[in-house]
Amino acid sequence: MRGRSWTVEEEEKLIELWNNTSLSYEQIGSELGRSFNSVECRIRQLRKAGILGYRNPNKIKNQYEKDLTAVSTLTPSGAYFITSVLGDGHLRTRKVEFVFGKRDCDEFRAIICHILRITPPLNIYWFKARRINWKKWKRKRRQYGYAGKFVVYSVELAELLAYTYGIPTGAKSGLVRIPRPIMKSTNPEIHGAIMRAAYECEGGVNLHEKALGVTISNSSILFLQDLSEILDNYAIEDNIYDIRLRITSQESVLKFYELAYCIFDFKSHVTAKKAGLEALIKLKSKKRPYKRRNGR
Repeated sequence: MRGRSWTVEEEEKLIELWNNTSLSYEQIGSELGRSFNSVECRIRQLRKAGILGYRNPNKIKNQYEKDLTAVSTLTPSGAYFITSVLGDGHLRTRKVEFVFGKRDCDEFRAIICHILRITPPLNIYWFKARRINWKKWKRKRRQYGYAGKFVVYSVELAELLAYTYGIPTGAKSGLVRIPRPIMKSTNPEIHGAIMRAAYECEGGVNLHEKALGVTISNSSILFLQDLSEILDNYAIEDNIYDIRLRITSQESVLKFYELAYCIFDFKSHVTAKKAGLEALIKLKSKKRPYKRRNGR
């Protein structure tokens, strides 16, 4: 289905931004209220018509202001970013891509931009998510829905994640684990950041009365085992089943919440995920033991 046509004013603004700034396609799209694909296609058409030329090769394409200090010095917010890459991120040779569901994508983008101090915010381009086959793990298939994708272009960031923290480039399913520098840390704020990022990217809550608990899923057993090791440091009881780590006891859920949202007091968070955890705590506090039949 074709998108809306370009107006004369939009085209003039596009030409001005292309010739007089070093904004990326995503940032131009943000200025014009257009998607990445729409901007890319229109620039290609204007080049063929001889209206637009190629940029000065001395200008680095897709370069914008960013600060990698949080990641390079391993602050708590940097640990959140690294764990987000392990969860819903994809490391490429010159960039880092993030894909999130439609409900949470805007908030995740705001968190990532805040950690790396990226302005203006990265552009999100939406697409229809493919159905995921969970037959391998005997789970129901996810329904079709829309997801959002945004990209951080940075060779320096990509190399930092690959060579310092050992994050695999390209396919990562079943391969990731929490980097050793993070595992060696004794800072509770960093551990809280890991817990929050793992939960907000890969987790959820079960609010069914007979199975109340937190669930964090990842296809890499090494990732879940590393996370379990961090939880053990704070006496948070957990169990790993296939690709899922579960926290069910009320005391452990409360400790998990305290570390993830109080000790790690980073203001930005995913509203729906935090609300779900708070709803779980509320239900657990009201839950009463089941009455045994026949006086047993």
